[in-house]
Amino acid sequence: MFGSKKLMINGLICIVLMFDFFLIDNLFDKNFFVILSFLIIGLISIISILKCKKVFSPFLMTHIFIFFFMYFIAIRQYCNDVVILNFMEAFNFSDFDYFITNMIIILFQIVFNFTYILNIRKNRNRIKSEKYSVKDTIYLTNKSLYFFLVVSIGIALFFINIYGVLGVLSSDDIKANNFSQIENLLLGNFLRGFPAITLLIFINAPHNNKDLGYKIGLVLHFLIVLFLIFPFGGVSRYRVAFVYLSIIASVFKNKIKNPGTIFLIMLVAILLIFPTINFFRYNSILDLNDFKIESFDYKSGDYDAYQMLITTIKYSRNNGLLFGKNFMTALLFFVPREVWNSKMVGTGYYIADQFNAYNNNVSCPLIGEFYISFGVVGVIFGALILGFIISKFDSIDYNGTNWLIYSINFTLFGYIMFIMRGDLLSSFSYFAASILSIFIVSISLKITYNFKYKNSFFVIRYY
Repeated sequence: MFGSKKLMINGLICIVLMFDFFLIDNLFDKNFFVILSFLIIGLISIISILKCKKVFSPFLMTHIFIFFFMYFIAIRQYCNDVVILNFMEAFNFSDFDYFITNMIIILFQIVFNFTYILNIRKNRNRIKSEKYSVKDTIYLTNKSLYFFLVVSIGIALFFINIYGVLGVLSSDDIKANNFSQIENLLLGNFLRGFPAITLLIFINAPHNNKDLGYKIGLVLHFLIVLFLIFPFGGVSRYRVAFVYLSIIASVFKNKIKNPGTIFLIMLVAILLIFPTINFFRYNSILDLNDFKIESFDYKSGDYDAYQMLITTIKYSRNNGLLFGKNFMTALLFFVPREVWNSKMVGTGYYIADQFNAYNNNVSCPLIGEFYISFGVVGVIFGALILGFIISKFDSIDYNGTNWLIYSINFTLFGYIMFIMRGDLLSSFSYFAASILSIFIVSISLKITYNFKYKNSFFVIRYY
C-alpha cells in the first residue's frame, strides 16, 4: 500500500515538473547548452531527492535547495534576463558565465553525491558486522524537562523585560539596544534559540511516551518557543524555517516515509508560505488589515542565491581568490572586530561592498564560498567534506540511536538550506550557537544522571 502511494506521489511530482519546464517563458529563445545544463542540475537533484533512503536527511535538504534555487528559480531568471541587484549589472553576465556556473554546480552535485553514497555503503557494511547491546536505557524524567522549561521561561521573561511582549513577537532586531558584537551573538544567536534546542532534545531523548506530565511539559515548552520564534512576527525566515523544520522532523520522524512528501512540503513553503510571512518583516501583528497571501517572485532579492553564485564566480575569476579567509572568519565568528581588526565581513557583503551597493544584505551560496576560497579545487574538496559529514549523520539509524547526535542531525536538517544559501559567516554562527546549546543540555543531563557509558556525553538508546 505504501509503495503504491509513494509511486503515485513521485510520479505526480515528475509529471508536474515536466510540464512546468515547457511552460517557462522564452525557453526556446535561449542558448541550448545553458538550458541543457540547467536541466541536468534539476534532474540530478530531483533524482537524488526521490531516491533518498532517509526522509529527514540533510542530504535531502541540500538537493531541495539546489533544485529550487539553482534550477527552478535560476532558469526563470536566466530566460527572462532578470538581474536582481543593481551592482550585478557591472558583470554583464554572458551565456558563457551561466554555462560555467552551471558546470560548477553539476561538479559539486556529482562529487557530493559520490562521497555521500560511498560512505553510506561503507557504514552499512561495517555496521552489519558489529553487534550492539545496551542493557539499560536511561529514560529522562519530568524533573529534567521541567527544569529546562523553567530556564526557557526565564529567557522569555528576560526578552520581555528588554523589548516588551509585542517587541519580542514583532522583531528579530536585537541591535536596537546598542549591544556589543559579543552581546548580540549571546542574545540573538544563542539565548533566543536555546529553548528551541532544548525542546528538540527532549522530543528525541528517551522518555516514557505514555507519561502525561512529560507531554504537557513538551507542549508548554513549545509555547515558549512559539513566543520567542514567532513565525508571524519579524523573526528572520531562516530562523523560523530552522526551528519548525527541526521540530516537524523530530515529531514525524517515524511517520513520514517518502522523501517526495518533504519535497512537496518545501515546495509549498518556498513558493507560498515564506513569501506570505515576509509581510511581517515590515508590519506588526497589529497590521493584519493589510495582510494578503503572496506567491514567490523570482525577481525578488529573496531569491538572489543563483545570481550571487554567478557573481561570486566571476568576481573571483577577475579579482583573485581569498584562500580560505572567509572560512577562517566564519570559524572564528566569536572574535570581536575590536580584537581582530582585519576580520572579514560576510562574503556576500564583501562582494557587494566592492561595488558600493546600496544593499549589502545579500547571500553567498556555500558553493560560492568554496569557489572564492580555492576555485574549482575548493568546490571539489568542499563537496567531499560536506558529503562525508552528512553521510556520518545519516548513518545513525544503522548504528542504533544516539539522541544527542540525532538532535544534531535534525538541527543540521533545519539549518542546511540556510547554510547552502549563505553567507557562511551568518549561517555558521547560528548553527554553532545551536550546537553549543545541545552540548550544554547534554553535559547537564550527563551530570544529573551520571552516565557511565563510554560515549560519556550521550544517552544511548538502541532499537
